[in-house]
Amino acid sequence: MFSNKKTLFNSVAVFWVLSLMVLPQATQAQDQPTDSVDRIVVHALLNANADELSATFYEKIDLVLPKQKGMFSKSQSKFILMSFFREHKPESYVELSRNFSNGSKFVVGQLISGPHTYRICYLVKREEEQQVIYQFSIEE
Repeated sequence: MFSNKKTLFNSVAVFWVLSLMVLPQATQAQDQPTDSVDRIVVHALLNANADELSATFYEKIDLVLPKQKGMFSKSQSKFILMSFFREHKPESYVELSRNFSNGSKFVVGQLISGPHTYRICYLVKREEEQQVIYQFSIEE
């Protein structure tokens, strides 16, 4: 395929240079939420906005927090999250992984609040024309 070592070296060098140019863009794309529901979740978490976060929830949601878990309505979830955010002011959030299966999306992230680190997990499904969250958890 390659007639001499110099041609092979040049081909490898070009590959690495192109890889280095593309890699930072791919990494940046992973750091940024791509769907509107993800952008809302990130914004709501960073701003401790329970109203904004609960607006993305399905009518009944499986909610898990350190002191409370169960099936709750959107309005109940809002008040539960308000209570959590009063005690735990978010400092940072980063998405760790995102998986897709059968039209659903499962996102895992990490929320820092003072000395506490919380694992955030949520399940998104399409309901009619919009994406809604069916499960949401904040666990230490």
